[in-house]
Amino acid sequence: MKTSEFLLIVMASIFIFACTPSPTEGIVSVIDLHSNAPVPNAEVEIFVDDPANEFDGFYLCNEFEPTKKMVYKTNSGGVTERVCFKLPAVLKVSVKAAANDTIFTGKTGSTTLALEEGETTTVVCKISN
Repeated sequence: MKTSEFLLIVMASIFIFACTPSPTEGIVSVIDLHSNAPVPNAEVEIFVDDPANEFDGFYLCNEFEPTKKMVYKTNSGGVTERVCFKLPAVLKVSVKAAANDTIFTGKTGSTTLALEEGETTTVVCKISN
């Protein structure tokens, strides 16, 4: 009897954990094109490609309304925090170096973040003058 109870608990646990979806996350890494150095405190804007369409947007975890754009800062290693999305999406990323950064001032760049459901996608954006 105890063996069957144990197997039932194990099977229920496997079912619960197997049905829990992995989060869809995006990370943006910013580096300087010429020196390959990470760019700290860069402003990273994530947005939809067609702002003219009022229904376009993307869904962040724990949000119920579509978001048109979000702005993040890179850490000392030139990387944003993990951004959690409810759904897969293809988003534009625009980056500019911090205005008070003497090394990277005026440098900008852009790329595309293509999110896949249940995966963490990291995109590298190289900035230059």
